[in-house]
Amino acid sequence: MNSFREQILSASPAEARKYAVSMVEDNPGSHVAPYLVRRYLVATDKPDYATARRLLKQIVAKQPENVYAQRLLASCEGKQSLSVGSSLPSFSAYDINGKAVSNASLLAKPTTVVVAWASWNYSSTAMLRSLCQKAKNSNGTMAVVGICLDPSKQSCRRTLKQYDAEDATTICDGKMVDGDVYNKLGMSNLPDNVVIKNGKISARNLSQNEINDKIGN
Repeated sequence: MNSFREQILSASPAEARKYAVSMVEDNPGSHVAPYLVRRYLVATDKPDYATARRLLKQIVAKQPENVYAQRLLASCEGKQSLSVGSSLPSFSAYDINGKAVSNASLLAKPTTVVVAWASWNYSSTAMLRSLCQKAKNSNGTMAVVGICLDPSKQSCRRTLKQYDAEDATTICDGKMVDGDVYNKLGMSNLPDNVVIKNGKISARNLSQNEINDKIGN
């Protein structure tokens, strides 16, 4: 691990990813291997789920008792690698009020931010509230679509009311991290987000500060 830290000290993001992949390939039995996969292949603006799945299968084979690696592998199954600049994948769903939501409906505004959140995760609800306030102050140029990972619509509705986020289009299918739209958009974190501008993915996996820089305060 020390040699890996030295390698990435002055490496570009692409080089750091390459070193991380090599590190995991050479040491699938290391307890740090799942972290490296998540840090450099999953929780990034250009996720590579195919490589992540390949490496995680090697890790699980070497560490059959590593529950974290098993869960990370399960979360990567079926996800698409949607990088910045990609078009949205086709999907159809219904919001908590029974209104149809699709990839086409996400293009109705110049900027749409899709945010994954759950009532039990403070960081995600804080991000949801902040984004909804930005949308209200945008003069109709921005929309927020929430993907709620709560198992029930009741708790979802309660949180939306609590955080004054009822104007957001919200999908809550009860499948939590196995939700269709959550996975089709390649999400893997909580909170997680995808910024869509002019029909293309403009950014993803942003922190709150990065969102402020990207779409304004």
